[in-house]
Amino acid sequence: MLRNGASLVAVLAFALLEQGTGSSVLLQAQSAPKSALAIPPPAARPTPRSSGRARLVYSLWDGMLVGTVGGRPLSMRALSGGGGGSTRKATDPFAVNNPVTTDQAAQRSKGIRGGPIPPGEYTILVPAKSPAGHVIAALIPRYKTERSGFQIHGRGPLGSDGCIVPLEAAQFSDLIARLTRDSGGILTVIDGSSRTGFR
Repeated sequence: MLRNGASLVAVLAFALLEQGTGSSVLLQAQSAPKSALAIPPPAARPTPRSSGRARLVYSLWDGMLVGTVGGRPLSMRALSGGGGGSTRKATDPFAVNNPVTTDQAAQRSKGIRGGPIPPGEYTILVPAKSPAGHVIAALIPRYKTERSGFQIHGRGPLGSDGCIVPLEAAQFSDLIARLTRDSGGILTVIDGSSRTGFR
């Protein structure tokens, strides 16, 4: 039984959107008879996974990482590129979260820091230890790009050359734990505001 006057269609819409299914399924549900929309009793329902796959959106414009991880909403400040997220200071502040510099690859011998992660869709791998011993979640572009080596990682003296670096250590630890439970997921990077890119 739904409480607080919640609409079954609204509940189904939320579930369908969380699963990434098309709106045609939602339209079918809206026009179906109420008996077809009945929720089976708990014993008859399939046992859900302990958590769903992560769905994240990172906005270059406002430096926000938002979405659903571990079946719960997430929102945190994070920086990308130009040394952003450094425990010292960004060495190329112009490149931090600047959509104009997303093609800029790091050239450390010339003192050039990598720009932020380019807009597009990425597969988030299950978090693991890097060769340096730090816990990271590798990001694999789902589109053709000249740049590679993207990750979600914690703060350090170098900061970011295109990786996403959450600014709060506790939030980063929670994100890694939830990504591990979700077995990774999907990240969409946008150059606009997260308020319009994630619904």
